[in-house]
Amino acid sequence: MASMKQENEITAHNIKALREASRLTQAEFGEQFGTSQKSIWAYEAGNNKPKGEFTFALCSHFGISPEFFGSTKIKINKAGEISNLPKEDIQIQKCRKEIQELKKDFDEAVNIFYTGIERVLERLDTLERNSKRR
Repeated sequence: MASMKQENEITAHNIKALREASRLTQAEFGEQFGTSQKSIWAYEAGNNKPKGEFTFALCSHFGISPEFFGSTKIKINKAGEISNLPKEDIQIQKCRKEIQELKKDFDEAVNIFYTGIERVLERLDTLERNSKRR
């Protein structure tokens, strides 16, 4: 079990590693996860422990368990991916990526659907206007 100081060091390291792997500034990273640049700076410096909501959002976004996040220093490979995930977290991460891809496909399909409806409604409107003129 990690001591409180070790836990803060691990958390600080992990937040910074995930932020840098995302290629975001502290302000951008904070905005993405609903906190300020100042808070991200304090977390990365080990001065403050992040709130549970922040940690949960971070873990959820990156597909890692809170237990792993709080107990193991994350290693990032050259591709910007976490290279030392446990098997369970790898499976979670794969599922999250699959969900993101499905959501993207769904959003595209919805866009095509509404674009098609708009075209048909415009044609219908034109036909109705033309029929009233007769």
